[in-house]
Amino acid sequence: MAQALVWIFCKGDTNLNVAIQDNKILLVRADPNDEMQQWIKDYGAGRNVLSDDEDQMAFVLVNKATRHVMVNKDAPRADGNIEVQLGVYGLGPVRVSMFWTEEIKDHGDSYRRIRALRDITMTLDGLFGNVMEGTVVGIYRSNEPVGVNGLWKMKKVENNI
Repeated sequence: MAQALVWIFCKGDTNLNVAIQDNKILLVRADPNDEMQQWIKDYGAGRNVLSDDEDQMAFVLVNKATRHVMVNKDAPRADGNIEVQLGVYGLGPVRVSMFWTEEIKDHGDSYRRIRALRDITMTLDGLFGNVMEGTVVGIYRSNEPVGVNGLWKMKKVENNI
């Protein structure tokens, strides 16, 4: 199955990328040389091709530098928000909480919601509606209209994985 090396950035500020920093997934100032900001979008992680309720293919997002995977678990913080967690990748079974999909709908310029495979109403989000350096990336139950903190573009990195 296919893999692509991508940057993930938010519509609210295209100068910020999703990265691992201090064992958290945050929005950070874009740096094309920082491998902590590069993610392997892997469609071949499951034994079978998986898809969501809208037939969108599932993938895992593996950080190039750490080889940790983004995990979407229902583990609310004290304030009720759910942070995207980091998981170990490649040492055991690939769990359904490691899979994501992109919605079909394009919200302009290829920005889409990135959704948890297990529940496509749960989407990647800059928590508290924030899109600024240091914002924690979390999971939020999507609604309409979607804010710019919940729209993402995965842009291919033009080098080898």
